[in-house]
Amino acid sequence: VVAILYYCAILCLAAAAADYFLEGSLINAAVMMSSIFMYMFLRSFEVNRDPLTKLWNRLAFYEDCDRNGAAISAVALADMNGLKQVNDDLGHEAGDRALKSIGECLLQVSGNQTTAYRIGGDEFVLLFIRQDEQAVQDTLDRLRTMIHEKGLSISAGYVMRKGREDTVRDMIRWADEEMYREKSAY
Repeated sequence: VVAILYYCAILCLAAAAADYFLEGSLINAAVMMSSIFMYMFLRSFEVNRDPLTKLWNRLAFYEDCDRNGAAISAVALADMNGLKQVNDDLGHEAGDRALKSIGECLLQVSGNQTTAYRIGGDEFVLLFIRQDEQAVQDTLDRLRTMIHEKGLSISAGYVMRKGREDTVRDMIRWADEEMYREKSAY
């Protein structure tokens, strides 16, 4: 967002300078262009975010998989435990609050090399870029602890890229299998 604001400010200053030197009236055009760029940026940001959790959504997930495919070193899938029970016993607002809480935890463990997504109901994904297995395990342990402290629970599974031949699609499938192993133990 900040970069776009700077870009818009530079356009306005350039238009003002052009107005001064060319004795024209480009300031209005610059303001309009800046407004349009800002609107387009904010809309694109909104399209790629999950409105409930503020995590990146499924669309952003697939775009990032395509963009970062070779750099992805690990994929982790997580599923909230007991969401149906929360919805049935306490109502869907309570379920939404639980999902928001998990989203907050995922945002806290995200960073430059870890990105969190909500790809469906109570399904979440973490993509790890150029990280070793210990970093992935530490992130997932921290995530589980934070979620447990909120009185919630997740099942999670992850897989490390073993070689260049592993596709992101394969890694997602294997991480999903790992997550369901943990889920069945829950």
